[in-house]
Amino acid sequence: MIENTLKKLPQNKVLTLFEKIAERVEHGKKSNYNFLGWLSSLIRNHSTFLLKLPEISAKIAPLIALLQKRTLAVDQIHRLRGKIDMVLKIETEVIRTKKVQKKVASSEQKTGILYEEGGNCKREKFT
Repeated sequence: MIENTLKKLPQNKVLTLFEKIAERVEHGKKSNYNFLGWLSSLIRNHSTFLLKLPEISAKIAPLIALLQKRTLAVDQIHRLRGKIDMVLKIETEVIRTKKVQKKVASSEQKTGILYEEGGNCKREKFT
């Protein structure tokens, strides 16, 4: 629906819509993030026209800075999540290894240990 609407938008309204969307995103609440889809579609459908405008750099610069600032936090969160996942995986491996070692130690106590002494196999049972 957004794509079809913006394809039909006359060029003399593109800049006005761009400014309104940018204003909502810059000064609005998080609920205004829905406008990013509109902004993306507007740029995709009218990029040629927008690039021809001499004042577009000044209008788009604050928006780009805002989006970079917001995505920086996302990148940091992803890195932190990766570190947490790594720690949890290591912890799970340590717990699994300890369980395996307990089972081995428990079975050795029950059945004894088989070892070779001077060519003769001996089994000793520990209690």
